[in-house]
Amino acid sequence: MNLKLYEIDAAIDAAIEAGTDPETGEITNLEELTALQMQREEKLENIALYIKNLSAIATALKNEIDVLNERRKRTEKKVDRLRDMLSYALAGQKFQTPRCAVSFRHTKAVNVADEEAFFSWVADAGLEDQFLRYKSPEVNRTELSKWLKDGNEAPGVSLEERESMSIK
Repeated sequence: MNLKLYEIDAAIDAAIEAGTDPETGEITNLEELTALQMQREEKLENIALYIKNLSAIATALKNEIDVLNERRKRTEKKVDRLRDMLSYALAGQKFQTPRCAVSFRHTKAVNVADEEAFFSWVADAGLEDQFLRYKSPEVNRTELSKWLKDGNEAPGVSLEERESMSIK
């Protein structure tokens, strides 16, 4: 009989209840309890091994992603270098063959050379909502943890004790 983990735990509880002598407290069905406990240990071991297997797959996938990202970055840099070389060689002239066409178009981009001067102007003109974007502050949990571990306090913040499981 192949029980689920929660079913095994329930069966152990039921076996203890049914197999305990109410007067002496002696357990009379020790073989049944031992078999259920072995089945529980096997189920727990299988779950732990499955977690190890999935963790190994996730690590391998992450490593492969890292390798592919590095290859992508190198390829993108090569494209940029070749694009610059082609642009320099063509000097803005169109180029066309049956297999490719290169053309240029003029674009405009904003260049803020002096941000401080711009910020002052925006503040003086009252145009903050129009020309500025604000990001929400973010908690630096690493530094805050050090601060709290040194015995300091901060409102609305506490160190939590957590349990971390390790499977090897």
